[in-house]
Amino acid sequence: MHRRAVLRNGLALGGTAVASAILGVGGPVSAAPASSSSPAPGPYGSLEGRRPDGNGLVLPEGFSSRIVAVGGTGVGATDYTWPLFPDGKGTVATPDGGWILACNHEVFDFQTIGESAGGASSIRFDSDGS
Repeated sequence: MHRRAVLRNGLALGGTAVASAILGVGGPVSAAPASSSSPAPGPYGSLEGRRPDGNGLVLPEGFSSRIVAVGGTGVGATDYTWPLFPDGKGTVATPDGGWILACNHEVFDFQTIGESAGGASSIRFDSDGS
């Protein structure tokens, strides 16, 4: 480990501790009172009584799921390896009726504390989902 990385991480940790103390963050957490409300119905139908599909997801009637990428493995017929640490995803429609699945992710170097990076990956789908 490099001395600068140790100093940088130590300063960041110390700064976080000081900020937490000043702002009162990180103190005891009290439980929220129990609520008697129930979820409102969603626009796609109820999940009530639905069983998980083959991928373990409970979906509204008429929906299906499929696995399109698994962290650490290749994507489709490409030589691109899907990232291991996704932390946000979204879709964007394309003019031809297809869409792009965009994924923000982190890349960690477990050998050196503080030496990490990130990026974004995407998969393009045609209008038929292929």
